[in-house]
Amino acid sequence: LMSKVTFTNEQMSETLAWQDSKKASADESAVHFLTTYKTIWADWLSPEAKEKLAAVLK
Repeated sequence: LMSKVTFTNEQMSETLAWQDSKKASADESAVHFLTTYKTIWADWLSPEAKEKLAAVLK
């Protein structure tokens, strides 16, 4: 899985800035990343895993 994980510095910076401004936890920041960058993480997962995660994020 980790070999497929890629994102830009800008995406990470935005996520960390969001975390700081909201005083959010790591888990909350992960959810923010996943809901903001769906097109990024979708390629990291199998179709089954993608479907399960998308259902959880709704």
